[in-house]
Amino acid sequence: MPKTKRDKIISAIINGLFFLAALVCFICAYKGTHVLDSQFEAERWKGESDGSFCQLSCFMPADGKLTVKDIDSFRSKMMQKLEEASVDITGNKPFVDCWSCEDSTKVYGMYSGTASIIACGGNFFDFHPLRLVTGNYFSGDDLMQDNVLLDEDLAWLLFGGNDLEGQVVYIFNEPFRVAGVVTRESDQATDKAYSGGLGLFMSYDKYMDLVSSSAASEFDQGLSDGVQASNSGMRAYGITCYEVCMPDPVNGFAYGVMESDFPIGRGELVKNTGRFSLGSIASLTKDFSLRSIHDGAAFSYWENAARYAENKAAILLVVGCVFLFFPLIILLILTVRSMIFVNTKLREDILPSIQESAEESIRKQQRKHWEKKHGTKS
Repeated sequence: MPKTKRDKIISAIINGLFFLAALVCFICAYKGTHVLDSQFEAERWKGESDGSFCQLSCFMPADGKLTVKDIDSFRSKMMQKLEEASVDITGNKPFVDCWSCEDSTKVYGMYSGTASIIACGGNFFDFHPLRLVTGNYFSGDDLMQDNVLLDEDLAWLLFGGNDLEGQVVYIFNEPFRVAGVVTRESDQATDKAYSGGLGLFMSYDKYMDLVSSSAASEFDQGLSDGVQASNSGMRAYGITCYEVCMPDPVNGFAYGVMESDFPIGRGELVKNTGRFSLGSIASLTKDFSLRSIHDGAAFSYWENAARYAENKAAILLVVGCVFLFFPLIILLILTVRSMIFVNTKLREDILPSIQESAEESIRKQQRKHWEKKHGTKS
């Protein structure tokens, strides 16, 4: 095989591998960011509607927790802004929201263990559609607020199984009914971000009752059963994360409403909708070194997972572009060479041939005209 031909084949294989590596990077970046269900409530809430919706999250600083009264006040302002923007607010509620805080304490069933607790209100499980293994979700509209959801790890620790609907667990010596068991998110980003270990979900209102009760104080001081709770018991005393999905009739409208009317203080406002678009991920590469700097906002594990996924996607995007750079350069070189070849072929072969044919045609026409004028025929 001639050396030049062999070199061309090797070059084609190398460029193909570079292109394939770039494609793998782009696919991994896409898949890694589109498995986080907590980031796509706007798409679920929109359904078949023609309107545009935006999901936003607010994370409060350690010294600036919210109350439900603060959220009710914001809801009123939000409805007023929506009405001023000519959004139809009659009939069904035009937005969906939820709130939560995180803590940990000792939990008792057949056995006991320290569990991470997410106290939640509103439509929390719309934003976080964790897969039910058994049982049902609870909501803030339930008449009884003494239901809890266990994750599988805690269910197995406390009872040695997961078919636990109706079983009773004790938190601060108060009984809670197990409504169901859920599976935690299993994507790589959440595996990295979730460090809570065993966990459960309970009503935010009931949580606030617990932390203000004398039973909680006694348990926190180690007076109940002589055991002190991990992390000194429940001490969050307020909402640390608020999430909302609202109409966005003009791009940036929803973000502007949150920015101007939500009492976030030194916390951080995150626009979840569109955060994994190509433009958003590409923009991260410009200030990548500043990603870890924030002014004390208490991020939930699902936000940390989203940031991990963003960072990884940005890195994969850069690496993919580097891999793609070499085939594109080769393609550019081949394109330039082809253009030079075509230009040379035009100047040296095609154009002279066309010119010669045109001149011959002109000579024939002139000859016919002369013969017609002088009445002669060749």
